[in-house]
Amino acid sequence: MNEPSSLEDIYRKYFKDLYAYLFSLCKDHHLTEDILQETFYRAYVNLEDYSGTRIKPWLFTVAKNTYIDYLRKHKRIDLKQDEFFAQVPVKGSAEQKRWLKPTCR
Repeated sequence: MNEPSSLEDIYRKYFKDLYAYLFSLCKDHHLTEDILQETFYRAYVNLEDYSGTRIKPWLFTVAKNTYIDYLRKHKRIDLKQDEFFAQVPVKGSAEQKRWLKPTCR
């Protein structure tokens, strides 16, 4: 079976499989779309350097690495926000303090 040669052919052939794979990791439709878009962008940038014979495993590896990069980036952001809000003094009633208390993730 012939491998697709253009990015458009690759997109058409593997979009549904990649979407299902990323959705199984993310469990969020919008996040899956964002990561899928980034996956195809990275594939576009690196497609000329790809020298393998089977593109599907490579594309799934790009998708997995894109997802991992997303997790790493957002883990740092969440930690910084939690640390900041933990240091902010809370004034007011006990009810307000309960609602403003940072939650663990």
